[in-house]
Amino acid sequence: MCHLLETIKIVNRQPVNLDLHQRRVAKSRKELFHAKDDFDLSRLISVPENMGEGVYKCRVTYGLQVEKIEFEPYLPRQINTLKLVFDDEISYPHKFADRSGLNRLFELRGDCDDVLVVKKGLVTDTSFSNILFLKKGQWYTSDKPLLEGTKREFLIKSGLVFPMKIHVSDLGNFEKFMLVNAMLDFDENRAHGIINICI
Repeated sequence: MCHLLETIKIVNRQPVNLDLHQRRVAKSRKELFHAKDDFDLSRLISVPENMGEGVYKCRVTYGLQVEKIEFEPYLPRQINTLKLVFDDEISYPHKFADRSGLNRLFELRGDCDDVLVVKKGLVTDTSFSNILFLKKGQWYTSDKPLLEGTKREFLIKSGLVFPMKIHVSDLGNFEKFMLVNAMLDFDENRAHGIINICI
């Protein structure tokens, strides 16, 4: 049986966006395992007594049932440059523990920090995050991501980001990009110039 992951941000001992994580877990379990029940992440995630304030990563490994729950301090990766890689067959519709396809593409990054995956001419995601693009004061994201991230969903529902079809040929029309995922918040100070995406 395949295993899935749910990565949840813990800030000052409190889980962030837990309702969106709960919804994704329920959707994945129903689609992959035909589960007729739900497990409650809010009851299962018990922050350790010795875990202090600050930002931590909670990793839930599950299938039909929860396999394990782990906590670790969060150390963000420094991503400044992206390498365009092309793969028309890559598929990552659920947050699978098996990331071999994404890892294979990551190895193609060359001198860049990460990759930006293009599938059938359309921009999707990096190897570990969704990506946003700035144009004339408005942020956009691909309407064809490899994975529909919880932070991406939150930003779309909040009206801060709009999904759109982004062809690789459109990249030059944008000014900046920003990476977001469950651990990486929307913060324009983290944005980089579009020139940092390398062909």
